[in-house]
Amino acid sequence: MGAVFRNRRTAVIALSTVPILGFAFGTFLAVTLPGRANPDTGTEAFGSGADPVTFTSLTSSPTASPTSGAPTTAPASVSPTSPRTPPRTTRSRDATAPTVGTAVTEVSQIWTDFWCSAGPTRTNIQIPVRDPTDPASALKMNVRFVLHREDNGTFDLDQVNVQSDKSPFTFQLGPYPGPNPAYTYSNVLDMVVTATDRAGNKTVRTFAKFMTFMDCKA
Repeated sequence: MGAVFRNRRTAVIALSTVPILGFAFGTFLAVTLPGRANPDTGTEAFGSGADPVTFTSLTSSPTASPTSGAPTTAPASVSPTSPRTPPRTTRSRDATAPTVGTAVTEVSQIWTDFWCSAGPTRTNIQIPVRDPTDPASALKMNVRFVLHREDNGTFDLDQVNVQSDKSPFTFQLGPYPGPNPAYTYSNVLDMVVTATDRAGNKTVRTFAKFMTFMDCKA
């Protein structure tokens, strides 16, 4: 009889400890398991539960492009009324040489400036020279006289540089002193004209036997 009583008391104690253990286990789960921030209220059709959590990356994407700010270089604006600048062109080199026309002399014969002179001792000479690309003032004129003596001797009598603002170029030849053993003869004069423009184009024209030059004979 005493043994039966002890078994019943042990069963009662065991049964009474079950709710205590269940309560303690439930409390443990409640403390250790995370709860939902927004519990389901049951108002949604499918019970979506807690709101989704958005994560923000602190590292910018290498492919991301700037979304704000003005461009560093503003595009150039062209006014429709602004004049167009013509393209720069290199001027072609002047390849045209001057043209030397027919020269004329005031007298065809001069004498030395001496007591035996039988005629004029000087003359005015005109030489027309033109250039299509240069004015007369830009041209250089060189005139050289070559004397041919009766004894077949030849030498340069004179050389002059002529400048003029217009054509024809005019200058005076003579007088020459005498007597002079270099030209104590009846002499023939050739006139050699060299015209040069600014670009260096050159024209040479020779007027052979252009005039005569007389001197007193010893």
